[in-house]
Amino acid sequence: MKTREITILGKNLKVRFSLLSQIMFEQLSGKSFSELDTNSSKDRMVLYLAVLSSSNEGEMLTADELLKQCSLEDIRQIAQAV
Repeated sequence: MKTREITILGKNLKVRFSLLSQIMFEQLSGKSFSELDTNSSKDRMVLYLAVLSSSNEGEMLTADELLKQCSLEDIRQIAQAV
C-alpha cells in the first residue's frame, strides 16, 4: 500500500488506505465497508476521515475541519490520494 502526503489547511497529512481505515469507516458509519456507497457524499466524507485518522498520529484533520473548512480543491486532493 502506497502512502501519499498532502497538505490541507496548513497540515501535512499522510494518506494510506489500510484495513484499519476500513474498520474505522465501519465504526464511524455504523455499516459494513461492503455497503460503502461511493455516490453518497456522506459515505465519501466518512471514508476520507477514516483514512486520514488511521494514517496520521498527532497532526490530524477533524471532522469539523473536513466538513466546514476544506475547499472543494482540498476535498479533490484527499479523494485523489485515497
